[in-house]
Amino acid sequence: MAAAAALLTIALAACDGSAAGSCSTAQDAAFKVTMLTDDLKAAQGTGKIETTKAGEIGAQIMGAGSKFGSGKDHRSYCEALDKIRREAGL
Repeated sequence: MAAAAALLTIALAACDGSAAGSCSTAQDAAFKVTMLTDDLKAAQGTGKIETTKAGEIGAQIMGAGSKFGSGKDHRSYCEALDKIRREAGL
């Protein structure tokens, strides 16, 4: 799961570049992915989220990346990541 998320981060980061903060660039989206996967890993490590649930959340992250990454729709990807975070309670 972490490897797949890292690959998505790298793929989106390669798309384009500009200033961070607005979630309009690949770097902004990559930052959100990194923060979400770090929080997911921490929650799993403390037992807040079980391994199976963490895998499901990882799949959601990858699915959002596949859906929005190819069109470089970073803003929608960030919105999807925010929704995943809220639903996971992270």
